[in-house]
Amino acid sequence: MIIIILYALLYGLPEASGNLARVPGIGWQVPAKWVRTRKSWQKIMIWGSILGPGFVTVNPYAGFWLLPLLVASAGSTRNGVMLAVAVGAVHGVARALALLHDLKGSESPEETETEPGFENVLLNYKSALAKASYWRLLDGCLMLIVGSLVTVVIAYRLG
Repeated sequence: MIIIILYALLYGLPEASGNLARVPGIGWQVPAKWVRTRKSWQKIMIWGSILGPGFVTVNPYAGFWLLPLLVASAGSTRNGVMLAVAVGAVHGVARALALLHDLKGSESPEETETEPGFENVLLNYKSALAKASYWRLLDGCLMLIVGSLVTVVIAYRLG
């Protein structure tokens, strides 16, 4: 549990303060040739099995790596599985809601037939950077909250 607190501090403080630290993980992505000529159901299986768990591809949020640490410290396999399912469900719902939010605000096909001007591309890029910074900030704050909760649990068990 001490590792969770140290991890939350090491990565949570920089993210919460806007200083983006290097996120642990690897930079591997699914090669395009793996999915280019496949049937739809095969593409879904490849993308889902590799990208779904998120452990072997790029994940820009350091908070993601708290999951294996929390599961390992859950005390039993049953508690670890329940925790992983709960975190996975929350993560999946959050990703789905973000996707639905983005779809709601997307342009209609008629509006995208012409190539966007430089101003629009630059504006969209700046908007994407601002959103990414916001989510990294939130990720850092959540890691600090988790680290604080784990500290309380340790103090309770010791006291």
